[in-house]
Amino acid sequence: MRDSALLKILLIAFVFWGCSSKDKKETSQKEVKNSYDEPSSIIAGKIINRQVYPHINVLKLTIPDFEGNQRVYTSKINELGEFKFKIHPITNREIKLYPIEDIIVIAPGDSIYIVKDFKSITTTSFSGDRASLNANISSFINTYLGRYPTNYQQGNIAFKNYCDKEKSKNYRGLIEFQKRHAVSDEFNNWVIKKIEFDYCAALFHYSFQHYIRTKQKNEDPVKYYAFINELETHVDNSVVMSDYFEISDKFVSYQLQTLRKKYQKEIERKDTINHLIIKDIFSTPTNNYLAQLTVCSYFHIYLKANRTKLVEDNIDWINEKIKNPFLKKNLEERYNKVLGYNKNPKLFSDAILGNTNLELNPAVKLKTTTKENLVQKIIAENRGKVVYIDFWSVWCPPCLHSMRHSKHLMLHFADKEIEFVFVCINSTEDAWDKKIEELKIGGSHFYCDVEETRAIKNRFKFSGVPYYLLINKKGVIVDYGLHLSPRGEYVKEEIEKLIKE
Repeated sequence: MRDSALLKILLIAFVFWGCSSKDKKETSQKEVKNSYDEPSSIIAGKIINRQVYPHINVLKLTIPDFEGNQRVYTSKINELGEFKFKIHPITNREIKLYPIEDIIVIAPGDSIYIVKDFKSITTTSFSGDRASLNANISSFINTYLGRYPTNYQQGNIAFKNYCDKEKSKNYRGLIEFQKRHAVSDEFNNWVIKKIEFDYCAALFHYSFQHYIRTKQKNEDPVKYYAFINELETHVDNSVVMSDYFEISDKFVSYQLQTLRKKYQKEIERKDTINHLIIKDIFSTPTNNYLAQLTVCSYFHIYLKANRTKLVEDNIDWINEKIKNPFLKKNLEERYNKVLGYNKNPKLFSDAILGNTNLELNPAVKLKTTTKENLVQKIIAENRGKVVYIDFWSVWCPPCLHSMRHSKHLMLHFADKEIEFVFVCINSTEDAWDKKIEELKIGGSHFYCDVEETRAIKNRFKFSGVPYYLLINKKGVIVDYGLHLSPRGEYVKEEIEKLIKE
């Protein structure tokens, strides 16, 4: 019953797409040790004229991945302005170096040296491996926007026509860029993917958000989603783009919506439904690499919900179908990470909340201010109670829709040992006050300003709302993620178990 209930939640959740935050660069963690056999890569360099931005003394290197699986490395800038990273990219892929470059392409064994002059922030000098490629990428990105702004009010086909024109404009800009620069086949391969994936991401995103805001269905889905055929021609393993993970996630959600009606009667048959869906998701693309990528994305959806059973039940199928070494290793690492958390959630909870030092040395007093660790403060004030935390924003339709279901959940657990907490982020205080008055919902409410929002997202490493935490009576985070939405039976069952403990 557990997996079938989760499947229902996932099928519903993709209709009400979570609201993504634009502030994704603030995640940080110390360098992660690993056991990769692949060659390491070095990214080093120097910052000159640091006095222009004296507050920047740390660089963050992010290796994009499926949501929740990104790796972030940090390097201090020394007195000479020098920095250095040693990473294991596993395959040819994009990385981000904040605040120097949004996109750098690197391969296992590469050594790249970067010089950035803070007096000329848009110009970066590269030497070493792939110097010419990254110099062209940097120059192109400085003039290329790749955005498709909208208010979500126009019809789907009208928006698609607008995107078609914008994409054509982007290609004209590329042609002009190619005339002025000596570009390689590797650059052309990368830049065409970039233009196409930005276009596809905008179209995938728009259809869901347009429906949420207007309740108007897609007037011609066949014509609208014809771009998927084009998408298949651009996804390959020549370079793992950052966009791969977002595109595959949205492609899976599109497929789940088409399969929802097909398998409506089979949803309760938990022994067959996931196998049928996995088979369909894998067989839909004609591009085998895209098929592997999208089905891995589906497995990651379950792993993001801290569930390992789907992987365990399909291990023979995975070994047979997932042949790409990067995707197989990626899935294996995420599975082991979740398995470790499920075996000992207290270890993760202590690390994320900063309780480890307290246990090792009771004399240490941890910061419990709202800005530093709001969740720790909430837990401390509700010892002996189950705590259900809802992170939300006033402008997020899925958040507001879910909060209506929270009222029913709160009524169901009235007079029980549980505290419902609502933490508003990425909003203004006036808008929060107004929305709370409008919602007329009980529980405890907290507002976080920009700095507090950043601290929370850094600590829990999520980029969009709604997002939920479930904490037991001992103050241990036992579950987290979008799957804990109050709309389904799953979270009710999990809360009931914790109350009985």
